[in-house]
Amino acid sequence: MQDEEQKYELLEKSVKDTYARVVWTHKIQEKQGDIYAGRYAVMQTVQVVTTAITSAGIISAIFYDETWVRVISAVVSVVSLFISAYLKSFDLKSMAANHKTAANKLLAKRDQFSNLIVRIRLRDGTVHDLMTAHEKLTDELHSLYQECPQTTSKAVHKAGIALKIKNDNTFDEDELDKLLPDPLKNVTVQTTNEGDEC
Repeated sequence: MQDEEQKYELLEKSVKDTYARVVWTHKIQEKQGDIYAGRYAVMQTVQVVTTAITSAGIISAIFYDETWVRVISAVVSVVSLFISAYLKSFDLKSMAANHKTAANKLLAKRDQFSNLIVRIRLRDGTVHDLMTAHEKLTDELHSLYQECPQTTSKAVHKAGIALKIKNDNTFDEDELDKLLPDPLKNVTVQTTNEGDEC
């Protein structure tokens, strides 16, 4: 019996280890998507501004024969052209979407590993059955890793801050209660002594 319990504990440790890696990979993919989405938003804003300045400069050049107007218009036009070329070369919007898709798939896989940990804790199945379930999930996870787009060290750093400092992946009891509907919230049952009136 003792040997069987040790097997459950060993299996749980292994599943937790895989779960932790999934949590990290999910957060890194999520942060990489945020980086590309933020970069796209900045580039798009700069492109709109430079296009507006270029247009204003061309109109001004018609009415004012000033060299500085033409120089500024030319410089801003080059910047606008560079941004357009950059956005065409690097489809930041699609790149952000790809990372978000990968993050969502990893989130679903993370929940499956979490459920497996619960099953192990409840001894819901033999060690062999639970081990088979773990191997199946791990195989699916490796296939998913193959599909994940490449990430940068900046995304890893941001994920580290989110998980280690901001505790993005955890909720305390009060936070959980606020997210749950009333019937599922933790309710403290107050008992009364005999003779006390309700």
